[in-house]
Amino acid sequence: MKTKTIILLVVVGLFIILLIQNSGAVRYRLFFWEINISQVILVPFIFFLGFLAGYWRAHFGRRRDRGRVTNVPPNPPQPPQPPQIASR
Repeated sequence: MKTKTIILLVVVGLFIILLIQNSGAVRYRLFFWEINISQVILVPFIFFLGFLAGYWRAHFGRRRDRGRVTNVPPNPPQPPQPPQIASR
């Protein structure tokens, strides 16, 4: 198996273990609303929201940089200066 496949299987396995261990219900309160929801549903939902937020930031972050020139090389290095001899 490839290394990438093994890492993916380990991450998915750990995620499944996390879901199985957190099967209890939680009470979620936001201002005036109160929702009782199972953590098995809440954890993937929050994970998905985080993924969407990261994707959105990466996608729109690139769009903002379209007008900028980013491949400009830095200033060329200056030739070394001869050492200064201190006069007395």
